[in-house]
Amino acid sequence: MKQNIEDQILTSIFNLMRIARKRIASHINTFDLTMLQIETLFFLNTESQSTMAEIAQQLQISKPTATIHLERLVQLGLATRKNQSDDRRLVMIELTPKGKKLLASKLKARKVHTKKLLNCLSEKEKETILKIFTRLLTHLEKNYEKK
Repeated sequence: MKQNIEDQILTSIFNLMRIARKRIASHINTFDLTMLQIETLFFLNTESQSTMAEIAQQLQISKPTATIHLERLVQLGLATRKNQSDDRRLVMIELTPKGKKLLASKLKARKVHTKKLLNCLSEKEKETILKIFTRLLTHLEKNYEKK
């Protein structure tokens, strides 16, 4: 049975993401981390410090699940927990120097890999895809994200 165009687009997006995530993960996954742990590292790299709630919200997972994933990063010395002196209940999470160094080298490798992944497209095609994905993402966030 032939898929309609919407199903073909969705299937293509899922297949692209599956392959891209697998390839990117293989370049960053020195410590046999899960994709959520890798995403946590990327998120912590963009924020100087984050709370467990912020990490859970960014990754769209529960706080207990975020805690479990973060524990492995702490055990490996890639992230650290710091209690706030004015509120001991508030724990801030940040990358350690070891985590920053690992991520910096892996981000460089990811950039090279991403360039190879997209080298079959012209700059105009890349710009068109970016515009389409941005439009779709805006639509999804506006209409389907939890408020």
